[in-house]
Amino acid sequence: MNTIKELCGFLWEIEKEYDLLDWETKGIHYWEINRVKIYYELATKLGIMDSPIKLRSRKKSKISTIQKILKNIINFPFFSTKKETLVFTHPRSKFVDNRYIDIYTKDIIDDLSNNKIDFLEMEASYNGKYLRNNNKRKRYIDSVGYFVRLMKLLDRRVVYDKKVSIINKIIFKKTGVDLRLEERFSNEIKKSIYTYYYFKALSFFIKPKKVYIVTAYFNKEIIRAFKEQGAKIIEIQHGVVNKYHLGYSYPFNNQNKRYQPNIFLTWNKTWKENFDYRVEKVDIMKESFLSNGLKKYKDVQKKQKQMVVLSQTAISNEIAEKIYKNIDFFKDFQIKYKLHPHEYETWEQNRYLKKLSNLNNFEILKDVDLHFLLAVSEYQLGVFSTAIYEGLEFGCKTFLLKATGIEYMEDIIEKRDMVLKNDFIYCEAKNVGEKYEDVN
Repeated sequence: MNTIKELCGFLWEIEKEYDLLDWETKGIHYWEINRVKIYYELATKLGIMDSPIKLRSRKKSKISTIQKILKNIINFPFFSTKKETLVFTHPRSKFVDNRYIDIYTKDIIDDLSNNKIDFLEMEASYNGKYLRNNNKRKRYIDSVGYFVRLMKLLDRRVVYDKKVSIINKIIFKKTGVDLRLEERFSNEIKKSIYTYYYFKALSFFIKPKKVYIVTAYFNKEIIRAFKEQGAKIIEIQHGVVNKYHLGYSYPFNNQNKRYQPNIFLTWNKTWKENFDYRVEKVDIMKESFLSNGLKKYKDVQKKQKQMVVLSQTAISNEIAEKIYKNIDFFKDFQIKYKLHPHEYETWEQNRYLKKLSNLNNFEILKDVDLHFLLAVSEYQLGVFSTAIYEGLEFGCKTFLLKATGIEYMEDIIEKRDMVLKNDFIYCEAKNVGEKYEDVN
């Protein structure tokens, strides 16, 4: 099993044969809640994706820990009264126009503010920090983690379904990977139970009519709790949605409705027309970080032969290695290698990227304005990064590396009539023999 396509096919097969999405213990559909995590762990252990490089743990000072706890007490969500709308923001922040924002929910929050909607903004820390400005509508929700850890310490039960061992053996036989599902699910079921209880109580206090959320597949307990209270759950698109993303892919239409959003807000008409995630309604955002970037940089002139490379944490080693081993292909380009945020502090451990950084036409970029970079670059190169779709909107001529996850881009390859060159890179056929002739 060497590809994402093969791994997804295997997981879909056992899900269908054993009705895994219906398996339930203590009210928790534990396979449904954990299927994306299981997929990523298998992909990593099978060598399909890179293992994430762990940062050296930095000892937290007592002062910073106390500050975090105090912020969670002062901004405790249960101190809130009834609100019409909740917005669960993405934990990661980006520095834009001299302040930190959540690029996925900013425009939603601005729209709610401008229309004088009574709402609260729910924020979790990122790497233990809160980078965005505090305000009267902000509530910090790291207290859910404290509550869950406490309850798990008090709850010594071993909770899992005995059928789990069968699936563990099937996965091991096929892949050679022992996921230790009995132990995993005993822990995850209790975690899900108490996370659900926390947000069920919160939903009773606040009683919102609408809840906006990012990455619904990692927040299923939140969705269930507020749905049961009668709220409409609206998921905001944050990345690629296709049949190989197990957060959204249910080929047998067997997803559990209690964990699915009611409405999905997508970036534009193209995404809506190609949407196959089964929800009640798909809408297009009025404004988004992307649409605002397109307006902001619509008059920017592109630099000839400038290429932005869009790195990805899960396959960063493979991307750098393929570029390095085919460096002659790129000799006439000025390469701007845009790191993923998770790589900012670890990229020097990537030996091929370290070698590339010494080349005269190669520059490593960290927290830059990605939209300006795409607007000013004539070319873009990547595998299945969400930013590739943004680059297409900015008119970038596109290369796709033949690497792990290229299955995600089957629609792009087909619709843009891309052809495989030199057995390692896809180019748009209309340009082969013209713009790319001098680099082959």
